Amino acid sequence: MRGDLMRATVLSMRLVPRVDVGLKERLKLDNSVHAIGLLTCDSDDVGYTAIDEATKKAMVSVCYAQSMYGGAANANTALVGEFLGILAGPTSAEVESGLYAAQCFIENDASFVSANNDDSIVYYAHLISRTGSYLSESCGIPKGSPLAYLIAPPLESLYALDQALKAANVRVAAFYRPPSPTNFGGGLLTGSHSDCLAACEAFEQAVLQVARQPLISFPADSCQKLQLHQRDHARKPLLKRSDNKPEHATHLTKNLLISKSHPRIVLRGKLDTLQSETLLVMCEATQWLERALGDVLRLLRRILAAEFKGESLGAWRLDGMDAEQVHWASHHPEQFGYRSHILPDAKNHRISLQINRLRALTREAEICAVAAFEEKGTVEREDLVLALNRLSSFLYILQLHTGSMEER
Repeated sequence: MRGDLMRATVLSMRLVPRVDVGLKERLKLDNSVHAIGLLTCDSDDVGYTAIDEATKKAMVSVCYAQSMYGGAANANTALVGEFLGILAGPTSAEVESGLYAAQCFIENDASFVSANNDDSIVYYAHLISRTGSYLSESCGIPKGSPLAYLIAPPLESLYALDQALKAANVRVAAFYRPPSPTNFGGGLLTGSHSDCLAACEAFEQAVLQVARQPLISFPADSCQKLQLHQRDHARKPLLKRSDNKPEHATHLTKNLLISKSHPRIVLRGKLDTLQSETLLVMCEATQWLERALGDVLRLLRRILAAEFKGESLGAWRLDGMDAEQVHWASHHPEQFGYRSHILPDAKNHRISLQINRLRALTREAEICAVAAFEEKGTVEREDLVLALNRLSSFLYILQLHTGSMEER
């Protein structure tokens, strides 16, 4: 099922307390190394993360790490899996500790996740709060740096990696161009802890979107034209392209003219109104409220851009909260020290009533988004509708905040 953890399995392990000098030479080990530990598992990316974890838990280094061709499902013997890692250390006790740390990590911590109901699409979006020596050296970053480890099937990996880079202030520390030995792709992104977390969340949402609707992001004006012709018969007909644009028409895309009464153009007008009203409220807001409304303004502009370009909205936050946290907070205001749910009143402070107006306008925009993208009981752009719904919830939270300020 979607969201299930696809746990990796350690297939084999061996400790070599005193490695032979001939093998030491081939593995390019220095004189301080006397013992090695070998490990195979059925997930290479979990394996790479695990041996990096081992370097933080024991005095060991990674002297060999390699993916097996074809992946675990195509292994030619029972214990090959899709990964072989070798840890090296000064004593057998240290290497044994490293092997144990890697095994515990593989079996209990990081995991691939299913993106669909039959588990035929999986992804790996793991946040490493603090890198060990192995991944630090591989990525050329300081030891102890945050890292977003992002892997998915070929198309999903490239699309989701792009979304992750747009959603957070991160850079590519390593890029795995598909096809890898296991036919997956992805990369390692570095930045602050919060940015790496945001990158993981954006990557996850992008993979889930592709799994849910594989063809939704196919960008072609011809497809847009076909979809518009198939809309409800009550909508205005599509206009022909023309160098002389009539006054009652506007561009849906660069080369596609439609009536200004089309539901998507109405939605854009609502979003324009919301932005202008938000700016007016910001002029009278306190410093904290101005910052929170700045998040609102940025999300509105991202929604407008995503609608026009036909691109995914990607991950977003409002005052540090994601969509589910905003939803929960708006239903449990008492958990945040606010009074219970309120109704607007003419005696409320002006700023509180202005925010209530923003909330009402946002609900109007949400209804317009549903009307613009609803087709046979489904909504084509659920990401935009969800964002507008949570935006109205967030504005309600701000309304509660301004109300509590009045009481004090």
